[in-house]
Amino acid sequence: MPSPSEIQSRYGSTTLASPYALYSCSAIVDDDVTKELDFDPATDQRRDYYIGLFHELRFYGNKKHSRKSNVTEWEALCQSWGMFVENFNKNPSGYRERVRSAGERYER
Repeated sequence: MPSPSEIQSRYGSTTLASPYALYSCSAIVDDDVTKELDFDPATDQRRDYYIGLFHELRFYGNKKHSRKSNVTEWEALCQSWGMFVENFNKNPSGYRERVRSAGERYER
């Protein structure tokens, strides 16, 4: 997960390819698992939780594909965040399963 200063410097950035502001969690719909965590709304706990989920899968993911990208690293990060928001909202349990199985593959 990026440092708090990195998050602060990148927060809210957008690209034309992604309708979601980077690291903004306002478009993410909490599922039952997230609601049970009972985050304090006065803190950044909820935001940090989702940023952690996002970067965990990116860490475990296959890096070969990102090298072939025709966009800058910055644009790729914004696009990936947008896909994370959409994928998580469609199927939160499926996204968590992808993170779990990617972690298992990484450990092998």
